[in-house]
Amino acid sequence: MPVKILVPFKAVSEVAGSTLVIDHPSRCSICGNESANYYETHRLPLRAGRKRPGLYRAKYQINKKYRLKIKVCETCYLAGYLTDPDAFDYDPTPLGRLARLISTGYTIGAVIAAAGLLFLSGLLPDVGLSGEFENYWKFLAGIGLLIIVCMWLLQKQRQNKIRTELQAKGLNLQKPYRADIFTPVVETIDNPQAVALTIGLANDQWAQDCAKHFGWESQPYEPGEKRGIE
Repeated sequence: MPVKILVPFKAVSEVAGSTLVIDHPSRCSICGNESANYYETHRLPLRAGRKRPGLYRAKYQINKKYRLKIKVCETCYLAGYLTDPDAFDYDPTPLGRLARLISTGYTIGAVIAAAGLLFLSGLLPDVGLSGEFENYWKFLAGIGLLIIVCMWLLQKQRQNKIRTELQAKGLNLQKPYRADIFTPVVETIDNPQAVALTIGLANDQWAQDCAKHFGWESQPYEPGEKRGIE
């Protein structure tokens, strides 16, 4: 049965703004492969000490971002790219470089397209940039959209290549190849043992060994179960 690791607020708060690296046991957290030289990465929020609700959203005494890195093998690392490619953009790997390129491309394309559409909309004051310039703005918007489409196609092409390679190895791609992550809100910062992060894994032995090593709790769980406020 899948097991989730309960990471306390104290452990997470110590790495807020940085990275929580979980590298024990040294084997793959997904399949148990002894050769595990990669990490799956998650960008997560730490929210603790709920204040009175703000005008638009809840406010917290601590509201920071951090990254979680969990030990995996190369095969499971590649399989993870099929489900969450955007999470790879901080990784020092070829897939990480590709993710950064695609992210940058999306941003540049969106900015160019938005600029072209803004000029076409007529919302800006007329300073001599309309009329005969209209075709230029259409061209600018088209270039931006083309960049976005090219980045999307590049990502899909790489995913299809990985999928073909893994299927040729007989890998069952219906299985989960990334940890099931949940980040509950910590109601008070005065309780260092309050759960600030849960890591669900189908590899129950790895999860139990990991929790024991770090002095954390673990417990069986059902994927998709109701888990409270995130």
